[in-house]
This record gives sequence, structure tokens and C-alpha cells, in this order.
Amino acid sequence: MGVVHVHGRGDAEDARWIKLLYKPVGLIAGVLAGLVAGAIFKRVWKVIVHEVGTPDAKDKFRSWPGVISEAAVQGAFFAGTKAAVDRAAATGFEQLTGVWPGRLASEAPRRRSRSRR
Repeated sequence: MGVVHVHGRGDAEDARWIKLLYKPVGLIAGVLAGLVAGAIFKRVWKVIVHEVGTPDAKDKFRSWPGVISEAAVQGAFFAGTKAAVDRAAATGFEQLTGVWPGRLASEAPRRRSRSRR
């Protein structure tokens, strides 16, 4: 499959369709990132804390600060791994199609509409 290059305003519709093709790629990349992050975190946790298994909030013998800090470390690890995998997938998609799957610097950020109270 050749590289698809989309340039100019006339090709904006094509770029939207190509970006739509990224949705399943991004979804699969996210799932794989979670699996990889989980496997790596278990090994890192075992080496650092010398415990088998990952932190469990329902462990009666862990303190509140311990549970919260362990969850924060685990969450940061997962978020960092997911960001790295998402970025790599987006870069690969762009190299393959010539279209960046996310927002470009030239596009205005989307604002959430506020509901009136």
C-alpha cells in the first residue's frame, strides 16, 4: 500500500475520512498499551517492593497513604505507557498515510459547551 498524501483545503474531506480509519488503530493500540503496561508494572513493582502482585486497595493491612500513593504510581505508569504507545501509533499512521490522526497546531482547540444553570 502506498503513502497517501493529503494537501490543501480541497483535500480536507479526504483527510477526515483517513483520520476516521485511525479510530480502530488507536483503540487497538490503547488496549495493547494497557496489557504491556500491566505486565511491565507487575515486574517493576516486584523488583522495587519485593512483593508478588500489584497494590490492592481492598487489602485490609495497607494504610490509606500507602494505598493512595501506590495507586498514584500505578496510574502514572499506565498513563505514561499509554501516551508513548498512542504517540508511536499516531506517528506510524502519519508515515503510512501522510495524515496526522489528531489535532494539528493550526486547528483551534475544541471547547466544551457550558450548560447554563
